[in-house]
Amino acid sequence: MLNNIILQHFDGELRELDKLSIANIQEYAKLVGADYKLVTGKPFSKYLTAPCQKIHMLNEEFDGYNDVLMLDID
Repeated sequence: MLNNIILQHFDGELRELDKLSIANIQEYAKLVGADYKLVTGKPFSKYLTAPCQKIHMLNEEFDGYNDVLMLDID
């Protein structure tokens, strides 16, 4: 059985559209049988920009997944 996860990253205060996106992707993850996680802040390096934080998906905490998908919130 495949073990997949969908990640979204956001650094800052969530706006209404961001919250709707999260709910939408959480529902999609359920539909396709994937786990979901919202990654917030600067988990990779406090010195890098928000787009660079998406590299966090290579963190060892996700090594147990067959596929890791990082989606923008927008």
